[in-house]
Amino acid sequence: MNFFRKSLLALAVLCLVADASYAENGGKPPLKSIVDMGTVPAKLDAKLQKNFPPPSRDEVQTLAAPALTFLQVDYVYSQKWGSYEPVSGHQTSTVNDHGGSWLWIITDELGYGDNPVATWNGGQVSLAKNFVTQSICVNWARTGYDIPCQAGQTVVGFRKYWDFTGNESGVFTYQNQSTNSPWNTMFDSMSIK
Repeated sequence: MNFFRKSLLALAVLCLVADASYAENGGKPPLKSIVDMGTVPAKLDAKLQKNFPPPSRDEVQTLAAPALTFLQVDYVYSQKWGSYEPVSGHQTSTVNDHGGSWLWIITDELGYGDNPVATWNGGQVSLAKNFVTQSICVNWARTGYDIPCQAGQTVVGFRKYWDFTGNESGVFTYQNQSTNSPWNTMFDSMSIK
């Protein structure tokens, strides 16, 4: 029972801090979209991937799962283009030509989903194509997001890296369903040139 009281007290304090942060920002959430690449490894080959294990529960705090509120293809990265191409929320196609020896698609989602589905040119693909997942946390000090999360922060979403190496062009679609109320399904689709 003592553990329950401490947990309830911690949750109440967290809510007060969040309310104060919202009040300082005119009642608005800290940021409406993810605009910053965060800490992204320059190249994630098989050897390097082992250096990015998921954070342990001691490093990142988790609370009740927030509903899925945002899901978007945010970047496309390929050898042919040579850099990350940022994709805006209203874009349906990449501007630049992609492909070459690697092709990665990066999605961001805020909230928790438990039914992910990815497709390439209409065909469902293995979720193993999601080769790295980074946590997204709110940074109240700068009213933005940290990717990946720092120790003590609360996970509010996930950045996923999808490997479509060997493809030159096609249509990528990603969807996920919220783990809790309102159990909504969100999706985004991008035509890769």
